[in-house]
Order: sequence, then structure tokens, then C-alpha cells
Amino acid sequence: MKKPHDDLVRLMDQTNNVSPATPADAVYFDAPKPWSAEGDWRNTEVTAHGVLEKGHSGQQTFQYRRPDLALLFNDVIVTVVIPHHNATTEDVVAEINKQFSQLDLYVGDMTHEPVPDGATSYTLKADPTSLYYIGAVEVIVERVLVDIAKDFPVTALSGFDYVQLP
Repeated sequence: MKKPHDDLVRLMDQTNNVSPATPADAVYFDAPKPWSAEGDWRNTEVTAHGVLEKGHSGQQTFQYRRPDLALLFNDVIVTVVIPHHNATTEDVVAEINKQFSQLDLYVGDMTHEPVPDGATSYTLKADPTSLYYIGAVEVIVERVLVDIAKDFPVTALSGFDYVQLP
């Protein structure tokens, strides 16, 4: 499962040719902020802070691109099959990951909202604190319904046994 914090530390290491790799727990990040500069494709700014107990200090601000969910799924109709009642963001993300395994969406990157019972669509939103994604995507919702006739084809039941009374 994708861990955006770890991925961002790895991106920092790769871009700066840091070897050996920085331990992911040696830095922490402030909440990402929108960022833009004319002619630049980056859309996010985040500040990393060193963790003293892990031998790191100081801070550094980085600019990078977070994919927008709407653009990521541009021209793709996403349909998820989720439980009939009490479905959650976790159910939606799990179904998307089954269909698009190369994404490996991390549920922690998404805003946690219940899927209303009976809803036929759901807007999956990147959490504002997500280090990896921005934006939102509308998905079509199909509900899991179990036809009991298929589960219980034998209809002649033996009945309950009598209990032996004293």
C-alpha cells in the first residue's frame, strides 16, 4: 500500500542523489500548500523538518507536483461495487485499487466520508493534508445485493428439534 510520506522522502532522496536513503521517520512534513510559478508544472509546496531524535535537524521547503484526481481519471468512467449499507471511503478506495492496481491509492490520502445509503454516485476527494493527491473524482456506485434464492436453493427445511424437558 502506498505510503505518501515515504514516497515523498524517496523523491527528495532521488532528486538530491542522497545515498544511503533517508529513513522516512527522520523527517516530518507540514501540511502541503498550493504553489504555482509561471511556466512551472509543480502545484504544491511543503516544508520538511528534521527529527532530532533520528539525527536530523533543520528544515527545507520543496515544490513538487501532486496529481489531480479529476485529471488522473480524465475520460475514465469509474464504477465501484460496494456494500449495500454503511459503505465508506475505504470500500471505494479498495474497489478502485482492484480495478487500477498500478495506482495503489492510499486511503489516508482521501477525505473520510460515508457513502450515503442508496447513493448512485460518490465524490472521492483528496484530503487537504494529502502529500500525494489533490482534487476529486466522481465515481458510479453499484451496490452489492445478494439474491437469497441463489444462496438458499433448498427450501425444504427439517425444522428444529424438540428440547428434552425434565
